[in-house]
Amino acid sequence: MARPLRIEYPGAFYHVMNRGLERREIFRDKKDYEAFLSLCLDIHKRFKVIFHAYSLMPNHYHLMMETPEGNLSRAMRHLDGVYTQGFNKRKKKRVGPLFQGRYKAILIDKDAYSLQLSRYIHLNPVKAKIVSRPENHGYTSFQYYADRGLKSPEFLETDWLLGQFHQGEHKARENFYQFTLKGLKDPWSPEEGLRGGMILGGEDFFEKIRCQHLKGKEDKEIPHLKKIRRGPGVEEIQACIESYCEEAGMRKRLWVWALKRYTPLKLREIAERIQSPISYSAVSQICRRIEKERQGSKRLQKLMGQIEAKMSKVKT
Repeated sequence: MARPLRIEYPGAFYHVMNRGLERREIFRDKKDYEAFLSLCLDIHKRFKVIFHAYSLMPNHYHLMMETPEGNLSRAMRHLDGVYTQGFNKRKKKRVGPLFQGRYKAILIDKDAYSLQLSRYIHLNPVKAKIVSRPENHGYTSFQYYADRGLKSPEFLETDWLLGQFHQGEHKARENFYQFTLKGLKDPWSPEEGLRGGMILGGEDFFEKIRCQHLKGKEDKEIPHLKKIRRGPGVEEIQACIESYCEEAGMRKRLWVWALKRYTPLKLREIAERIQSPISYSAVSQICRRIEKERQGSKRLQKLMGQIEAKMSKVKT
């Protein structure tokens, strides 16, 4: 099995999760939850990782982690490995793997997505219908954000997220609480903004990571890189289409098709770039129709062929 891409550097932020093998429980009782949290403290001390949010569910966990020393793999290998050993020992005759595979780690743009991600993590037990209010689940970090009377675990950093709401502690906690509850009506999930299946951030963040941390890596070693190699820029695509097509209506359709094909932009982002606004669902419809029309139109075949040839020569 190909190893998943791990982008690691000092100061990186991640959304990390793992699930039980065959969706089985990884936390069966209070001792299991406490053992996992004890290991969070352990890797905080050993590897200097900082936790900004967590949610432990019966058959999976979510963590928002910061790695000042750029060592996520080492920290997570210890966390999942030692927890599995302890779990098997506590359950007496149990042997073998506990998790469905290696943890999933999404690199996140902390300035753009940290608040949204913390809300998603803290509302996990509510949306799973385990509790009716986020503060009622005893194994999430939300309780330490909502109640200033509770002392946070040593591994949990709450000041950074709270500081984004207000300088005063009481007002910051109140605003954080209300912000989190508003997420009950928001269907957002981290999967929505993913680029290449592993980066949650805008175009600038994506390009920064690609240039600073992915150069020199080989596709044959890490298949995910094929998804996130930089393709032609938006301006290059636009200039190419304008040079080959003069008809405004066709240019718009080709513009949509090319953005979807050659950029990591999501459907909603493509829709927002179109001068005459369209819905994000219309993006897929336009692409399907133009590919279908291409089969019966020599003119369109030639036009799209010219664009493809030009785009293939753009250096990445």
